[in-house]
Amino acid sequence: MKHILLPLFLLCTGIGHAQKAIVWPGDINNNGIVNEVDVLSWGIAFGSTGPLRNKVDTLFVGWPVDTLWTDFFPDSTNYIYADANGDGIVNRTDFIDGIIPHFGLLHDSVLPEPSFPIDPDARIVPISLETSIPNLLSGGESFDFSIRLGNAVAPVEDFYGISFRLFYDPTLVDGGLDLELLADSWIKKSESDTAFAVFLRDDPELGEAYVAITRIDQQPIRGEGTILGGSVVMEDIIFEPINQDTLTIAIDSIRLIGPNLRSPQTIRKNLNVGLLVTNTKDLFNQDNLLQVFPNPTKNYINFNVLALDNNLVSLQLFNTFGNEIKHVTFSGPIQSYKMSVKDLTSGLFLAFIRTDQGLYSRKVFIH
Repeated sequence: MKHILLPLFLLCTGIGHAQKAIVWPGDINNNGIVNEVDVLSWGIAFGSTGPLRNKVDTLFVGWPVDTLWTDFFPDSTNYIYADANGDGIVNRTDFIDGIIPHFGLLHDSVLPEPSFPIDPDARIVPISLETSIPNLLSGGESFDFSIRLGNAVAPVEDFYGISFRLFYDPTLVDGGLDLELLADSWIKKSESDTAFAVFLRDDPELGEAYVAITRIDQQPIRGEGTILGGSVVMEDIIFEPINQDTLTIAIDSIRLIGPNLRSPQTIRKNLNVGLLVTNTKDLFNQDNLLQVFPNPTKNYINFNVLALDNNLVSLQLFNTFGNEIKHVTFSGPIQSYKMSVKDLTSGLFLAFIRTDQGLYSRKVFIH
């Protein structure tokens, strides 16, 4: 749905067709920065036409225009800003040559992102980040995750686009997040559907990923389930001693829109995936320094230090939720210890064994 404001509004605001506007290619909502939110406005304006600029170009400079287009976004921003290259039509070229290469660029003063009004009868829909892996990972290991929007009880009605950001600790992730629109994402009406656009950008130094998905056919859709997938490789850092950290991937800055740039529903966030991470590689061959047996086990675990000049200092056992299950501290020289695990349920655990010469980790399986 296009929005046409009456001439009376233009006179009241002092914006007339005789006044020039300045278009910075890619800044579709004209707030001083090119980012993922601009993709949503671009998707709304897709297919619109209007007067050409004096020159067809996407160089990131302020291009003056003499004539505004007929259509306006709800916040009164003219559609001319969606025509990044100035050729008189909003199409994929404005996305590919305008938004993508200019992402993150600033001009003038940066204003707040436009607010998307929420429909009065909007229902709450959940968004969540999910993974099926055990919560215990070591440096160099990887895992997959998915992002789900809506569910069977609360599907998304009148979906046209969504943008959000993912935040994570870059010191725990090797190379950032690898994101992709999944083949079975409900954002696509069918396998042959091409009436959508996806923007994915990750900054592994900052630990931020930027996502925008929009329809471009002016037809909202209804759906629920997985919309996006990703994978992560845990950082593998050599240092002493070994650290135990929790990696959290959080979703924030969420904007969900319908075909009129209004939010059809409000979002309930189930945000985080917490992972207990050992972000190191072993400095030594642990088999020559330490024995942990039997493994798998049912009743007891034996911890034996093999070097004569090395002793146990403490033992910790964690479950896959990152909770400490057992903790034993030794006050005198001791090289072996028998830990009872009869009271534990079957599953995977992570043992941290601190000795005089450093900290080691071992996965322990209890059946």
